[in-house]
Amino acid sequence: MIVFVSPAKNMRKKDLALSKTMPQFLPEAEELYEYLLQMNDEDIMNILEVNAKLALQIQQRLKTVKFDLDGGHAIVSYHGLVFQNMHTQDWSKQDYLYAQDHLRILSAFYGVVRPLDAIYPYRLEMQTKHLSDRIDNLYAYWNDAIMRNLRNDNDDHIYLNLASKEYAQAVIPYLMENERCIEAQFCVMRDGKRKVLPTIAKMARGKMAAYVIQNRIQNPKDLQFFHEDGWQFIESESSENTFVYVKVEE
Repeated sequence: MIVFVSPAKNMRKKDLALSKTMPQFLPEAEELYEYLLQMNDEDIMNILEVNAKLALQIQQRLKTVKFDLDGGHAIVSYHGLVFQNMHTQDWSKQDYLYAQDHLRILSAFYGVVRPLDAIYPYRLEMQTKHLSDRIDNLYAYWNDAIMRNLRNDNDDHIYLNLASKEYAQAVIPYLMENERCIEAQFCVMRDGKRKVLPTIAKMARGKMAAYVIQNRIQNPKDLQFFHEDGWQFIESESSENTFVYVKVEE
């Protein structure tokens, strides 16, 4: 089973005491990099939809990007809520090596990132449009390449979708009939009503990803035993490809 997650906007370059691997879509990433490097402040503000201060930070960050093994390990270089809640500081070496085979980070810039890939901080969203005359949108740019890459690394044809809709859209349309993709949905009971709260859902995705890695989960049925932070699997509301989890907000 391959677990895939979204990347994080919040990044820093950080290393582990482990060997690094190179991202697998370097020609594509280098092409995107060249387009981004040609942008001025106004281009970045308009195309990436950020303010002037952030546009300047993005430009400065771009100047540090390289395509070599001096980048940080991806699993600890992304620093958003999903990754913070994986608590990778508690992982063993074997956990990291297992994650290298079973966890994938979808990226608008790198395509697919493995946990031990060497990457540099960047800012590019999958929904970005009009990057250049040749690249109108990144879904078309990557086409089915991301899904093909996941498929090459997955022997049992089972995927666990812990990504946002924005990034899952780069995978789901290209699934084949013999492939199964399970989406985990996390809902909170608040004031007697069930709600999907984005922040809490991100935290739950990170914890579930870590649960799969640290417990070496291969059978999707074992996902029903995920109870971190009070989450409960609701069998009556789940289906073959949608697993529903609910917890009561304290």
